[in-house]
Amino acid sequence: LGPTKQLISKLLNYNGYINIFVGTLITFAVHSSTVVTSTLTPMAGLGVISLEQVYPLVIGANLGTTGTALLASLVTGKSDSVAIALVHFWFNVFGIVLFYPIPITRKPILSWARSLAFFSASWSLTAVLFLVVLFLVAPGILLGLVYMCTADSVVAQAFGWIIAAVVVLALLAIGFWYVKKGGREMWYGFLEKKRLEREAREAAKEANNETSQIHDAV
Repeated sequence: LGPTKQLISKLLNYNGYINIFVGTLITFAVHSSTVVTSTLTPMAGLGVISLEQVYPLVIGANLGTTGTALLASLVTGKSDSVAIALVHFWFNVFGIVLFYPIPITRKPILSWARSLAFFSASWSLTAVLFLVVLFLVAPGILLGLVYMCTADSVVAQAFGWIIAAVVVLALLAIGFWYVKKGGREMWYGFLEKKRLEREAREAAKEANNETSQIHDAV
C-alpha cells in the first residue's frame, strides 16, 4: 500500500481544480456519483488520501451528476425538463464557487466533516441521528411551516409564524447551552462514555474468543 499511497497522494496534490474536473468526468462517464464516493470513502478510511484531497473530487462528482440529467432533459425536448436540469447544474456550480475557491470557505465544511466523523466513531448512532434529522425531521418541519405560513387561513398562518418563532428560539437556546452552559463538555463526556463502553465490549469479545480457542485446542 505504501507505493500506491504515495502515487495517489502525489497525483491528487497536483491541483484541486483538476481534481474537480476529474471527479466530474468520472461521474459523467459512469453516470453515478455513488461509484466515485463509495470508492473514495474506504481509501480515505485507510489513510490513502486525505479529506482535503477527497473534497474537490466529491464536489466534482456532484457536478458530474448534473450532466446525465441535462442529457436526459434534452432528449425529452420539453422546456420544463431542461429548466429543472439547468437548475440542478447551476445549483452545484454556485455551490462550488461559494465553498471551494476561497480557502477560508472550505474550513467550516471540512471541520464539520471531521467533527461528525469523530462523533460517529465514538457513538455509531450519531450518524443515524444526523441522517434522520437532516433528511427527515428538518425538511418536514420546514415544509410544514411553509405550508402553514402561506395557507389561506389566517389562523393557520398565525400558528405557523408562532411555531416558526418557537423553533428559532429553541435552536438559539440549544446553541447557547452548547457553547456557554457546558453543553459541549456534556456531549463530549457522553461520547467518551460510549467509546469506553464499546472498547470494553470489544475487549470482552476478544477475551471470549481467545478462551474458546484455548478450550478447542485442549
